[in-house]
Amino acid sequence: IMETEALDVQQGGMYDDYLFSEEKQRSHEEVLLATFFELLSKFEFDKAGDLCGQGKDAKLVTGSQSWSSMLTQLHELAAHEKTYYSLEFLEQKWFSRKESLRASYESAESEFQRLLDVFVQRRGGMAPHWEERMIQLCKQLLTFVSVRIHMVQ
Repeated sequence: IMETEALDVQQGGMYDDYLFSEEKQRSHEEVLLATFFELLSKFEFDKAGDLCGQGKDAKLVTGSQSWSSMLTQLHELAAHEKTYYSLEFLEQKWFSRKESLRASYESAESEFQRLLDVFVQRRGGMAPHWEERMIQLCKQLLTFVSVRIHMVQ
């Protein structure tokens, strides 16, 4: 999604002074997103989820409720991915009546669709560059979650 640079997650998520390409300062949100997806790619689901929790507490540029909702959904996505890769969903599928991983991903899909609708509606507002990035992210996450739903069936 973006160029990534290491974020020192072990030291409380301090992500100051990281540079984006062409020496532009990356926003805290961009660093958080890049780090989140980097952690997911390394199968560090708990750290990725914790990062989203830390991001909700930080003073962020957007300061919006939709950003907070995005962080909540990313936190949940990390938990879903942890379950997916542990194959626990197979146990649930065969031996129990607990909420299925499929239902969890379907819930995430509807929330990402809701967030996409919010960002599309706000397109061209006070932060058009950021809104466009969020629209693209939501579309990519919808595709990803759709594939996961298909995989767990």
